[in-house]
Amino acid sequence: MAWAFRALFFLFIFLLAVPSFAFTKALFPLELDVCGKSRACWSTPPGCDSAANCQAIVRWRYEKNKLRVEMQAKGIGSLGAAAPVGAQWMALGFSDDAHMGNDTVFSCLFGTEGGNRAEISYNQWTDNIPLVEASKQMISEKKFSTGKETNGCAISINYAYKLTSKDEQKMILRLNGKDWWHILFAQGPAARNTGQKDFHTTVHKSEQLVRIFNSKSAEFGRRMYAFQRDEKNGGRSWGSSRSNGKQQQIICINGKTVLRKCVCKLDYFGEYCERKMFCKGFERENNSSCVECNENYFGALCDRPKCRNGGEEHAEEQRCQCPQPYSGDFCETLKVEDVYRFYNTKAALVGPLGILTVIPMLFCFYMCEKKARIRQVNRIQKSWSEQRKASIESAHIASLLAEKA
Repeated sequence: MAWAFRALFFLFIFLLAVPSFAFTKALFPLELDVCGKSRACWSTPPGCDSAANCQAIVRWRYEKNKLRVEMQAKGIGSLGAAAPVGAQWMALGFSDDAHMGNDTVFSCLFGTEGGNRAEISYNQWTDNIPLVEASKQMISEKKFSTGKETNGCAISINYAYKLTSKDEQKMILRLNGKDWWHILFAQGPAARNTGQKDFHTTVHKSEQLVRIFNSKSAEFGRRMYAFQRDEKNGGRSWGSSRSNGKQQQIICINGKTVLRKCVCKLDYFGEYCERKMFCKGFERENNSSCVECNENYFGALCDRPKCRNGGEEHAEEQRCQCPQPYSGDFCETLKVEDVYRFYNTKAALVGPLGILTVIPMLFCFYMCEKKARIRQVNRIQKSWSEQRKASIESAHIASLLAEKA
């Protein structure tokens, strides 16, 4: 009887286990049938529609401060590598400038001696900095899939976790539902013993911008995926504006146009990317603003120049309006030639006014002198007549005074 009970027990366990294995769809290979339903998706090359013809597929959802990322790609050996590839990596980033110059990166490594692993890192220009605490504490629910041609991984990133490392805090880009992002996906070889990522062999980036929404993002996922596919089929992009049947041109001074909006280069902002941030160093806050401004700039975005010596900031342009004789980008320069030019200009302006002032004064002086001489001649003539009882011509008196002078 004991064997019968054991058989019934194992049969019961088997019946419980069969549904989970037989009726639950495996996560890998990733497909695109869930896009717009429970996931937002992106795939490359444009127009691919399955794991068979897509080089890479990325799916994600954001719910309760947790970002679930699923990515899959054909191994870099399938891209024509010169030698067999051992350890390799794939990485995903959401970037606001399409360059991944200062952004958080989610990576999966395959074939390393310690086994497959996931990590969070930070791209500082061409350097990739692993974030040790963030990788250990923020990543959970890891799944990996390795095959002859395709590798895949799925991870959850918990944004509710408070990092203790201040340096890593600054390097975690806070994704939200308001901003628009480019998707960047890269692959490359890695050192088998250390997991050190070598320079990428391939990079893909989305031509359209995406948003990272909360749990109610299914509708957006459907729109994003439909837009991506429709755009490649020649459809009109949503969000565009037309006037008199013609599309209005948008000129981005330091960026490019995406979905009828300007996407600015690193450290530029504004509706047309017309303003530049002058940050000190390469570190940025979570909202991409400067940690500290350069010496000669201030403001929340470090875009306003410090004008010295009475200079004023231009109302529209990022420059100082300097009072003479000061010059330079910040009105800090005082040149000898500028000083001479300034006072010569002042003299040139005062000259005509001086002439107009001096001529009336000279005329008044002349008239006063003339009247004084006439009065002097009259006094002498009167005195002479009273003393000598004789008259004398005023002309003779005037000539005698002139000779005496």
